[in-house]
Amino acid sequence: MLNTTTMATPFITTGDNPTGRLFIFGSWLSSPMPNDLDLVFIYDDCVCSPQDAITVRQALKECGARLGIPAIHVVLLSEAESVQCGFIESVGAVPLKIWINEHRDDLLRRLIEEAEKNP
Repeated sequence: MLNTTTMATPFITTGDNPTGRLFIFGSWLSSPMPNDLDLVFIYDDCVCSPQDAITVRQALKECGARLGIPAIHVVLLSEAESVQCGFIESVGAVPLKIWINEHRDDLLRRLIEEAEKNP
């Protein structure tokens, strides 16, 4: 399992500012026919308000719907909440951009590209 607490995880952006880190977990990692896409967005509350994090979640869901992803669930956690609850480790989440690169997942690559263009 990846040590996601110490590894550098790529930020996703809204506009020109990095706002948070996006992780994938659940059936998309293990099933050839997943029912949904489970993501965790860990946002830096020094540069991203909770409302901005909700906007990122909505952009991901809207872009996913346009791309034909049946259902997207996005858990929102601040950096402090993430450390406190250990959610990433408990669900075996993987940084999304690393997953995309290792699995050549073009659908998820398009999801991120679309979400970053339409914050």
